[in-house]
Formats: sequence, structure tokens, C-alpha cells
Amino acid sequence: LELMGPALVTAVGRAPTLLRGLEKFADLCRRESSGMRVWLAPTPSGLRFFLHKTFSIDTPGYQQTEWLGLIAMVTAIRLFAGSAWQPRTIALTSAGRVPPLAGELFPNTRVLTNQSISFVTVPASLLGASARTGWGNGLRPTHRRCGEIAPEAPAAEFDGALGQALQPYLGGGYPRIELAAQITGMSVRSVQRELEGLGL
Repeated sequence: LELMGPALVTAVGRAPTLLRGLEKFADLCRRESSGMRVWLAPTPSGLRFFLHKTFSIDTPGYQQTEWLGLIAMVTAIRLFAGSAWQPRTIALTSAGRVPPLAGELFPNTRVLTNQSISFVTVPASLLGASARTGWGNGLRPTHRRCGEIAPEAPAAEFDGALGQALQPYLGGGYPRIELAAQITGMSVRSVQRELEGLGL
């Protein structure tokens, strides 16, 4: 969970109930990680905490990042449910064998693979729980990072995303187009064409 940043962890841990903490996690997660989207949906027995990776399942490392996202979500729940809590079900979009470490970490959890969407289940009995210690059992940020959460979610459009990526460089004046090309992984001419197509 600390990979998401100390401000997000603190905001989740300060929520009055698990339900509010998960809502806070879902809201702030979009600003902290452009690679994942999370949301909640009620079920008759509680809720499902969904995860969608914003890149293709064929991307190298997809399974590892899917697990990292789900473990961050489980850790957020454990701030309220205790460090030993395990979901009844974890669903993965990844296919193939479940890593042995997953069996060690979640021995009492049913792990489904090759599902249409990733999620963990949360029982209704936990939704009103309050945070146990704020940070949980020994959970601390492991790296130094700005403690503020980004003011907006990552932009989906080319011009907005490029503007957000270039923002840190504007203190020294307008950046050169070569920097924009390097950031986007495109040629200078391709960046120019994209911007021209947008009337910029």
C-alpha cells in the first residue's frame, strides 16, 4: 500500500469506517496511479472491490502489477480489519497458475483466474469497522515522496496528458519539443502532427 504514497495511505487510514476508507482509496487512487482504476459495487453479502489495469493483459509484467494492485487493496482493508484478514475470494484477469507466494499469503482465499475483471470480496460485517491504528500494524511509507496527492486524475486525451507530463518542466520556460517527444515515446514530427490535429 505504501507504494501508493503516504498521503493516500493517511487519507484512507483516517476515514471513519472501512466503507469510507475504500471510497477514499478509489477516489484518490486515480490520481496516484494512472495504471489502475478501482471501484466498489454492492453484493448481497457485502461488496466487491474491483480493479482494472489501464493497459493490455498482453503487456509484459501485467500479472505482477495486477497482484500488486490487489495486495494494495487488501492492505487498505487490513487497516480496518486487522493484519490477518483475508478476502474470501480474489479474482484475477490473468490466466495461468497462481504464484506459490499467493497461496502462502492467502491460504484461506479462493483465487479465481482468467476472469473478466479483477476484484476482492469484502463482507458486509466489516464495512462499519473503524481503523485499527491509522497506519495498520507496522505499515509505514518506505520511501520519501511528496506528501500531496495530485490535484487531478491523469488526463485521457493526448494534449491533456502531455500537458500534465510537461508541468514539472515549465519553471524553466517552455520546454523544447524534443522533450515532449522523449516523454511520449514519439518522434518530434509525430508529436507535431498530433498537436496540429488538435489545433495546437
